[in-house]
Amino acid sequence: MPKIKAEFIRIELTDGKVLKITSKHYIYKTKCTNENRLISFDKMNHIPVFAEKVEVGDCLYVLTEHQHAFEERRVKSINIVEEMGIYAPMTSTSNIIVNDIY
Repeated sequence: MPKIKAEFIRIELTDGKVLKITSKHYIYKTKCTNENRLISFDKMNHIPVFAEKVEVGDCLYVLTEHQHAFEERRVKSINIVEEMGIYAPMTSTSNIIVNDIY
């Protein structure tokens, strides 16, 4: 819906990556137990939560530069923003990576 104005949660990570997501979209967060270490996909938390449950200090999974593994990156700030356009891309696995964030 490209012409709909919507409210998004803007999540900024400590590495500067930003994700804008609606409060009821699912995302995978972690308690930062493996921060700064490579994590294979099968070792990650695969229990989704609503984006509104993400808090400053939590970690999100970020695809590494070599795209063979992920790293946990800490949430630096969370703000509410309004923007035009709302999209819900569907994938065969229900998972998606946006701005390198899983």
